[in-house]
Amino acid sequence: TTQQVGGALGLAALATLAGSRAASSRAAGVGEAAALVAGYRLAFTVGLALVVIGAVLAALALPGNRNPSPRTESVAGSRRSSARVVRRVR
Repeated sequence: TTQQVGGALGLAALATLAGSRAASSRAAGVGEAAALVAGYRLAFTVGLALVVIGAVLAALALPGNRNPSPRTESVAGSRRSSARVVRRVR
């Protein structure tokens, strides 16, 4: 499906970033373990940034029920008032 292809492409891009950073760190004389950590740190940071950007865009783009319709309020109001009448009769 499209979701699986998108996930595979995203993972490939992050793995490429991690490998590139690790290789450049290793070429600069950093130890192998430290170079791998630098690569993974970059990949996780970029992945986190993409998730945050996606969450913000989704929150802004999705319609919300910010202003309930007057009919919804009147129905809720009539239920409350009838419940009060029942309580007074008892």
